[in-house]
Amino acid sequence: MANFNDQSSGPGLTYADTCVNAPTVFQIGPNCPKLKEAYTLDFGDGSRPYSTTATTPVTHPYTKPGQYFVSLRIITKTSAGGICKDTLIKDTLTILETPPDIHLGADTAICNKKGITLDIKVQAKLYVWLVNGAVAGRQRTIKLDRPGYYIVVGLAANGECFKSDTIEVQIKPPPSLDLGPDTVFCYRSSVNLTVPQQTWTQFQWSNGEIREQFPFPKEEPIPLRLSRRLTAPPAKTRIRFGLVSCLNYDWLPI
Repeated sequence: MANFNDQSSGPGLTYADTCVNAPTVFQIGPNCPKLKEAYTLDFGDGSRPYSTTATTPVTHPYTKPGQYFVSLRIITKTSAGGICKDTLIKDTLTILETPPDIHLGADTAICNKKGITLDIKVQAKLYVWLVNGAVAGRQRTIKLDRPGYYIVVGLAANGECFKSDTIEVQIKPPPSLDLGPDTVFCYRSSVNLTVPQQTWTQFQWSNGEIREQFPFPKEEPIPLRLSRRLTAPPAKTRIRFGLVSCLNYDWLPI
């Protein structure tokens, strides 16, 4: 925003807030403050010119981006009422497109090793990501993959015209999962595989069975590559996030 409080040093026209649909503010600088003056402001967009005898700020909205040729005509009158001076001031005003609204989504909590990728999803000349108050990126997307709690602000701008959105993200590391060392046993014998970690409550093996222990059958030839996919109980995060489930995997060659 321009500073309109300084005393005028001569006739002029200043302006601020040059974004589409954000009313642009014009400030008239008088030619002879001690004499009566009439001002006519042409906004250059085909709208009706604005006439006044005051130098208070004038607002006008522009609905489309682009260059506009604005002009200010100042008629200075003598004390007798005659025209003392006729001044015409011209300027080129550039109105910028404001980026569309940004929607980063609802606050979220995740529990995995991949993290989360956030995308601003709008076209702009400048992108800025603020993570916990510090600049963390200047691309359209940003990836968060370290455990922690984040307040993330995504900003898209064209010059001084910008839009932003804020999202809160919590990343929880999944509990460890280890099926133990590689196992060797004799043909037509059997072995029970189990998970030593007590964190997990739901279990799924590579053959689709859902159970805590897996009896490796005698009829199964060796070698067999067995996978185990486990689901932890919902872990409470911050109240605003509700519940989140954690997943982890492990492979055991047999």
